[in-house]
Amino acid sequence: MDFIEKLEQCGFHGIGECSEAEIQNAEEKLGMRFPQEYRDFLKKYKAGVINGCEIMGINTLKYLDSVANTLFSRKNDDEFPQDCFVLENIGVEGALTISNSVGQIFTYCEGKKQLICNSLSEFYDYLVSEKQ
Repeated sequence: MDFIEKLEQCGFHGIGECSEAEIQNAEEKLGMRFPQEYRDFLKKYKAGVINGCEIMGINTLKYLDSVANTLFSRKNDDEFPQDCFVLENIGVEGALTISNSVGQIFTYCEGKKQLICNSLSEFYDYLVSEKQ
C-alpha cells in the first residue's frame, strides 16, 4: 500500500491542495525535485499532522513551509545537506526530519544525518508504530 492509500485509509485530512505549478516553483527555489510520494502528498493534502508529526508542505504558514525552513537551514547551517529538504521541525535542540529527492527520510541535527526510512510510506508506518 502506498503513502496516499495509507493516509486515505486512516481518514487523514490535510490543510488543502497544491497545484503542479506550485510544486514546480518550490522545486525551482530549492534547486531539487521532490520525491514522487511527497509530490502526491502536496497535491492532495498540502501539509498535515500524522501522529503528532507535522509534515511540512509548501505555500503555507512559515513554520509549516518546507521551502522556507529548508532555505533557512541552508543559510544558517553550513553542514545542512544541500540535496535535502526539511520535512518536519522536531522542535528539540534544532533536530529536523529531512528527505532527499530519492525519498529517503533522515533525522538531522548538528551536522549529523541518520537514515530512518526509505520512503514516506515507511515513515508513515514508523510514525504509527510510535503510537503503539
